[in-house]
Amino acid sequence: MTYSLQGVLIASMVILVLSAHVAAAQQRNWPSLRFHFTLKRSSMKVHGDSDFSMYANPVLSDNNDNVLYDAFASFKDNTNLYNYTLIDGAAYASTTSFSGSSFEKSNVVCVDSESGTLPAINSIVTAINEATAISSVSGSGSDAIKCSSGHLFKVTIKSIDFALCASSSSGFTMHGTDMDIDVKFLERSFDIQMPVMDSKSQCTKVVSPTSVTSIGKLLLTGQSISKNSRNLKAAFDFSFRDKSVCTCQSTPRPCIFIHGLGVKTETSYNEDWFSYWGDAIKGHTPCCSSVKYAHLDTVNNLD
Repeated sequence: MTYSLQGVLIASMVILVLSAHVAAAQQRNWPSLRFHFTLKRSSMKVHGDSDFSMYANPVLSDNNDNVLYDAFASFKDNTNLYNYTLIDGAAYASTTSFSGSSFEKSNVVCVDSESGTLPAINSIVTAINEATAISSVSGSGSDAIKCSSGHLFKVTIKSIDFALCASSSSGFTMHGTDMDIDVKFLERSFDIQMPVMDSKSQCTKVVSPTSVTSIGKLLLTGQSISKNSRNLKAAFDFSFRDKSVCTCQSTPRPCIFIHGLGVKTETSYNEDWFSYWGDAIKGHTPCCSSVKYAHLDTVNNLD
């Protein structure tokens, strides 16, 4: 009887220790995310798609104070497969030509910024960590924003406001003027592989980790949000801007767009498309008779 009691006590202690380790692991393990984007402007389409998904895996620092997401998205048309990968802060774009089931070797290039073609996942994560709790959303178009839980937040991504609704433990939604984002928590980590490049090629990091805040952790991990964590601000005006087509009030002229600092490569000619801009300018240049993009080395040629 004595040995049986000792056995029970030892087994109970082992279970408690194991439970503590499991709990600690669960606290550290953030879920992978699926971002589903719905674009509201035709000029914003990516490879012709206005609806698409991106997958992201969190990489936490040792002390859990910072997080950097690896990300992946894939598109295809009748002739090519396009993969976009962000891993360890470096961004890659690969194009693979195919005919039926026969694929050719992929052409992999470095991307100068995370937001070269697709929405920047880590910029969204940074904004979520700076989310401000609000009491309600008002203004034109706000009736389209439904949040049954009442957990509303204002999120600003590169000066663009979104209304975030944390409505369930399975994810959250973000509503914007030109884009809606539906974020789901995944049960398993998404398999993101480093693209195969020439052995002499190496892409530099274009994005850095984000500092984790208490509200950011709650939103990005699906933990319950208490009233104490919501220091409510007043309602903010949310207005879907007028989408009427703008016209040029002068004579259209040829336009050349020049990027900012941080680009290391250069071409001797102006390009018809440049990943730095992506498709963001298309449909927004009524005063341009033609559009070209300069591709300059703004890292080594600053003298």
